[in-house]
Amino acid sequence: MSIVIVLVFAVLACLGMPLAFTLGFASLAGLFMGSIDFVVMPQRMMHAIDSFPLISIPLFMVAGELMVEGGIMDRLVDFANSVVGRVHGGLAHVAVLTGALLASVSGSAVASASAIGSSMVPSLRKYYDDGYSSAVIA
Repeated sequence: MSIVIVLVFAVLACLGMPLAFTLGFASLAGLFMGSIDFVVMPQRMMHAIDSFPLISIPLFMVAGELMVEGGIMDRLVDFANSVVGRVHGGLAHVAVLTGALLASVSGSAVASASAIGSSMVPSLRKYYDDGYSSAVIA
């Protein structure tokens, strides 16, 4: 069954079909060739996505955006700037310290990186190049 999936995927990808459709058709070919009952398929699909981490990631990102819009991010940046702002490379230190503080508040490093990226990268780009700014946020 695996060879059928790989062959269908390879043939459709070489023909220039978009990868989303190629993955869908390859999985359908695998379902037709396998012994999976189609009545059980929606139950298995729901069980595969019924996961707490999958639900929590978008909610943490929303929490990060609410913190940015509510002004908590500005207060965290001001606090971090008062702690390490006078050090050489202080703005990068502020970004790292703000990321640590926001991650401790929100509980998610991904949410803090997305929230800090939207607010700190424009100010980081004034002093550093794009690669260094991205690396500091990551």
